Amino acid sequence: MSSAGGEPPLIAALQGLHRHMTGLPDDDSLFAGLDPEQRRNAHSLGCRLQDRLVRVLARLVADMAADGADLVDEGGLPRSYSDGGSDA
Repeated sequence: MSSAGGEPPLIAALQGLHRHMTGLPDDDSLFAGLDPEQRRNAHSLGCRLQDRLVRVLARLVADMAADGADLVDEGGLPRSYSDGGSDA
């Protein structure tokens, strides 16, 4: 199943997340401007994002392993990563 742009929905969602994450500001003044409750709330949101992303990545690794042991290395990463290439 593909999205309107022709990409599978998971890939489109991950690309959208990547665009948002690379635009996430991380300068010191933004952190200094948070009170303790805001800092805890921001941390909680970040943890929920991380949990969701880790679940997706774990599923992808499991599926890649099911695709065939010759496609992934012993760490579960695509062999092209260890060969210096990229699947992205």
